[in-house]
Amino acid sequence: MLSNFPTPYPDELLYSVFARYYIQSGNSSYKTALKELYGYEKIYIAPDFPSNLSCIFKRLENFGTVNHEDIIREHTPFLYFTSFLHKRIKKTIYEGLFIPAPKMNGIHYSSGQVPSTVKESKYFKFCTECLKEDILQYGETYWRMSFQLPSVLFCPQHQRSLYYSSVIFRQKKLILVPATELNCFIDESTQCVDGSLSINEEELFITIARESIKLSKTNFDIDFEKLRKLYKRMLRAKGFITSSQRVRQSRLRQNFIDFFGARVLNLLQSYPSDKEHCWLKVITRKKISILHPIRHLLMMHYLGISVDSLNFGAESHPFEYAPYPCLNIAAKHYKQRVITDIDIKRCTETGNPIGVFRCSCGFIYTRLGPDNDEGSMYLYRSVKEYGEEWINKVIEYVDVSKHSFRATAKLLNVDTNTVIKNYKLEKGLLTTKEKDNSHNDKNTQSYRNSWLELIKDNPEAISKELRKLNSALYMKLYRNDKDWLARNSPKLKIQKTEKIIYRVDWKTRDEQILLKIKNYLLIERKYKLKTNRRSKKSVGLGIGCLSLIEKHLNKMPLTKLFLQSIVEEKWEHRENLKLR
Repeated sequence: MLSNFPTPYPDELLYSVFARYYIQSGNSSYKTALKELYGYEKIYIAPDFPSNLSCIFKRLENFGTVNHEDIIREHTPFLYFTSFLHKRIKKTIYEGLFIPAPKMNGIHYSSGQVPSTVKESKYFKFCTECLKEDILQYGETYWRMSFQLPSVLFCPQHQRSLYYSSVIFRQKKLILVPATELNCFIDESTQCVDGSLSINEEELFITIARESIKLSKTNFDIDFEKLRKLYKRMLRAKGFITSSQRVRQSRLRQNFIDFFGARVLNLLQSYPSDKEHCWLKVITRKKISILHPIRHLLMMHYLGISVDSLNFGAESHPFEYAPYPCLNIAAKHYKQRVITDIDIKRCTETGNPIGVFRCSCGFIYTRLGPDNDEGSMYLYRSVKEYGEEWINKVIEYVDVSKHSFRATAKLLNVDTNTVIKNYKLEKGLLTTKEKDNSHNDKNTQSYRNSWLELIKDNPEAISKELRKLNSALYMKLYRNDKDWLARNSPKLKIQKTEKIIYRVDWKTRDEQILLKIKNYLLIERKYKLKTNRRSKKSVGLGIGCLSLIEKHLNKMPLTKLFLQSIVEEKWEHRENLKLR
């Protein structure tokens, strides 16, 4: 039975509350504390999602009413990891917190932590300024839940980098380690992000940390289909959606990297690769897989969406103010919204959608999208066909009203040459040369546009590869427009790669490892964690640097000498056990 239980501090991790109970209870063994909390001593308490909480809540009822949902939402990262999951999965994870550990192993799989390439921090994180404030206000410090989120590397309140403590986040042993000034020491080597950051990089880290904390404190009910539509709508506004609703992945990836910078993305474990299974490609596809929350937060920030303003509207059509007006100035229904026939294509110059609008009067015009406002519909980009009604008006102005070509052009709001060309064409007055030039100019421009579109669709291809994709088009341009083809064909790119050699400052590394070992021994001694023989392997596992000690110990003389002084031989360990 519990005689007392510490009141959780703001944003305190539930694991930290249990660890403080262990210290305040005065128990000599953490196993005794676990037995008082759970009723049995052999239980592993995960730092993020503790198991079998039904036992804890039942014992806490002796101290008054316990709101299970508030404790889970405020003192575990439940909302952070489940906000972008399906309701069914979210419910399964919530119910899994109340059952014994052997049955809740699927929580970390269901929440996307295990399959994700974003890995949790190896050590608990803390803020130096928050630690000082805690000591002054409470007389002790604690592990903050929000600081342990993978996307939080800066303290948004004090706007400085967090530090790694010497306490391993996911212990292999059944122990409870509270946050103390001893294990939260300050050293340059333990800083999450070093100080050589630009102002823009710092602002990005602070913004992502602030958005992550908001996500961990807010219970969102996100609709996957609406989320996908929101992403596509914002990507279309940035020009990354083709007229066929496909995403320009190569351009998006490069722009995404330029926006955040490679350093920020690498530290947040979210640098998008150029492979097919890249998370940036997955998040923009129709079916959204289970992705780590940090990936959604980065995408949202890139698209200008904040956690506070998650408002999923319907997917926007690039020309959304239908029906559309006829812009034939010669027609009686000029500017009246009578057009319903529209085709959407892609502009080879800008990549934006182009609408081809056909009116029953024969007038066909194009307009570049997407529409910014309702006034955009009264502007056209080009006229493909003027139609019979417009031609008849030209004949009327010139032959009946005796207007000049210039005056007629002014009345119809077009160029004078357009009036002359269409008038002569209608009257059969065009010479053979003018007809041929008109026909050839039209075909040449069509071929040029097709070639540019082929390059856009295959940005990495060289001229030889493009020729194989459409040999007929290439030969037409080669024979009739050779100079233009040479100027508008991709050049052969010769990439020079330089071998990068990363050098390790073994003197500094030696001092860092030595400091970690000493702090590990202090914690071991204070909390009486030592049970097995102290060997190089056990120490290496304890500080999380086993590979370094096994393979490079000769390069670290100080660490090697210190290890030789503390490791126990088998006979020494047996003698020490007898003395206990």
